[in-house]
Amino acid sequence: MDIVEVLQEKKELYNIEFEDIEFQFRLLSMREYRLFNKLMLSGMYDRFSLFEDVFRLCYFGNYIRIPKTFPMGPIITTGELIYYMSGSQDALQLLFDIAEERKKAPGDSIFEHMRAVIITAIPRYTLFDIDNLNEKEFIKCFVIAENILSKTNPNFNRLDLKEIYEKMTGVPEEKPIVQKENVEKLEQALGHWKIEEAQALYEQEKIYMSEEELEELRK
Repeated sequence: MDIVEVLQEKKELYNIEFEDIEFQFRLLSMREYRLFNKLMLSGMYDRFSLFEDVFRLCYFGNYIRIPKTFPMGPIITTGELIYYMSGSQDALQLLFDIAEERKKAPGDSIFEHMRAVIITAIPRYTLFDIDNLNEKEFIKCFVIAENILSKTNPNFNRLDLKEIYEKMTGVPEEKPIVQKENVEKLEQALGHWKIEEAQALYEQEKIYMSEEELEELRK
C-alpha cells in the first residue's frame, strides 16, 4: 500500500484480511457506483468480471503486481464487498444507512456545530476541504466564521465555552458574591460578629437587610 496515494485520494481507507493476504481499498464514488449498478442490473456484464473491475479501480496497490498464480477468489470477494458497501440496495437500507450516519455525526456535537458554522459563513468551503484541514486550521476557520456570522446575523450566538466547560468538568455554578459595600454595612451593623459568620448566615438564609433594619441594629 502506498500511503501517499491514499492521502492524495482523500478517501476513507478500508481493509480486509484473508488467510494469506490483506487488501486496502476505498469505496466507489456515487458516480462510479451508478455505472456499475446499471451494468449489474442490465445483465450485460459478467458478474465476476464486474467485481474484478471494481477491485481494480478501488484497490490501494498495484494490481498488476499481484501474482497471476494468486487465486481469484479473494479478489472477487473483495470487489463484491466494495460494490455492496458503496451503495444502498433499496430504500429501506438507505434509511438504515442514514440512521447509522447520524449516530456517527450527531447534530448536537461540538465538531458538527463547528463544521456547520464554517460552511454557513464561508460557503466556498466543502466537507472535503474541512476534512483536510489540520486541527489548528479548523479552529481558526471556526473562530473567523463566528466573527463573520456575529456581524451579519444579529441572532447568531457564539459557542458558549463556559457552559460547555462546566458540563464537561462538573464545576458547580458560582455562589452569590457579597459585595464590598454590603460587607462594610454588615460589619458596622453586627459589630462583635465575625464577618465570616455574617457571610455564612447571608448564604444560608439569604438575609437582605434594609437601611431601616440596619439602623435599628445600631441602637
